[in-house]
Amino acid sequence: MTKNIFLSGIYHETHTFLSQPTTLKDFIIYKNDDVVDKNTGNGSPMDGFIDYATKQNWNIISGIQMSARPSGIVDEESENYFDKNFFEKLENNYEKIDAIFLILHGAMVSKNHDDFEGDLLEKIKNFLSKKNINIPIVAVLDLHANV
Repeated sequence: MTKNIFLSGIYHETHTFLSQPTTLKDFIIYKNDDVVDKNTGNGSPMDGFIDYATKQNWNIISGIQMSARPSGIVDEESENYFDKNFFEKLENNYEKIDAIFLILHGAMVSKNHDDFEGDLLEKIKNFLSKKNINIPIVAVLDLHANV
């Protein structure tokens, strides 16, 4: 039986001592099929998952991937953009997914979240709980993550 894995990620190392915020224009953003297409073969953690999933014959349902260079606190527009795109895609696919795989960093601070990734994981858990869905959520985190 083929597994359907929902794949998304947000990757940012925040330096809270910097005064200039990280804005949406600072992020490289891929959505839908571009998540797989733009990461296949690039040696990233996302590529590692794509390679493994392909060998396992898993079906990848791509959501959104956002990444930015280490910089200041992430602005509200960026956090809202990620959440809107992530949860819209999850809402449209939750009934057919067997697991969620996330590429995170674990050291992202945004205007409204001191622990963006931890808060994201909590929001995902609450979303799935309301839908009465019990599936694994797996996340890749950097070794110095703050989660």
